[in-house]
Amino acid sequence: PSTFLGAEIRGGSGTIDTSGSRVRYGGDAELRVFDLPRFGEAFDVDWMRDPRYAGTLTGRFKVEAEGTSPLTMSLDATGRMSEGQFFGGTLTGADVSFRIADASLEGTYDGRFDRINPAIPMDDPRYVSSLSGSGRMAIRVQDLFSRSPALGDYTIDTAVSLDGSAARGIHIDTGRFEGKLAQGTLAISTIEVAGPELDGKGSGRIEFAAGKASQFDYAIARADLGSLHELVGSSMSGEITTSGQMTGPLDSPRLIGTATIDRFAASEVAADSATATYDFTPNLNAMLNSPARVDAHAVAIVAFGQALQDLKGTVSLSDR
Repeated sequence: PSTFLGAEIRGGSGTIDTSGSRVRYGGDAELRVFDLPRFGEAFDVDWMRDPRYAGTLTGRFKVEAEGTSPLTMSLDATGRMSEGQFFGGTLTGADVSFRIADASLEGTYDGRFDRINPAIPMDDPRYVSSLSGSGRMAIRVQDLFSRSPALGDYTIDTAVSLDGSAARGIHIDTGRFEGKLAQGTLAISTIEVAGPELDGKGSGRIEFAAGKASQFDYAIARADLGSLHELVGSSMSGEITTSGQMTGPLDSPRLIGTATIDRFAASEVAADSATATYDFTPNLNAMLNSPARVDAHAVAIVAFGQALQDLKGTVSLSDR
């Protein structure tokens, strides 16, 4: 086998043509232990040097290229990734393709992933999770090799199935996501999750640009409040069913909907069942500290040591 920048190359063939104004080269070979940051240093590509993208891969790839500078080169690569180590997890058994042209990058992935943590590439601890499953993704990053890309430079089209995953204290036995990110807008065709804490689904549009309003419809068939301490920010129990719509910008979303709660208990309040309509702006770090208006009807209530058979009322909470 041969080596190049720490990558082991075996069982392949290649060509190189230096007769023209730009060098042309290609090959078909198996690569082992390809270290992305090392190539970033060698070719002076900033994003490859970023620790968020550190990783290795092995597989067999066919490459055709012209030129050597990422700003002006063209490159097409296709192949089969047997294994990759990225974003805290593992990628396996995937058909992949890459294209570099006009200082931009396009790529596709169709295969398995295990224990991927999206907080690493997004550099945001709010998205800490462990995602496993399989699916396809197509990505384009405009002008990646000539400047630092912004969110609007990314186009990502994906359809994945999840299994054995977890996010914000929610365990996902099975799940599905289909959506497309383009020009700062995430259009979600469908998202479905099922697990011990909740079963739910939704679809809509999420706007990441400041001030732009999102619209997302959701339906949660079952949520176990006793298992959602990390999400709701308080100790309570009961089972809730709810549906509604989220609107507004991401920094101050508004949720309007209806809910039914059975066997509810929290601190000094308990109820056999309750129905409610709600309008609130959630504080994602502590749900109980969120501005809200709730119109509720509860039966068989015990509140602060007092028993009540039937109760109707409106509760308004300001941001605390």
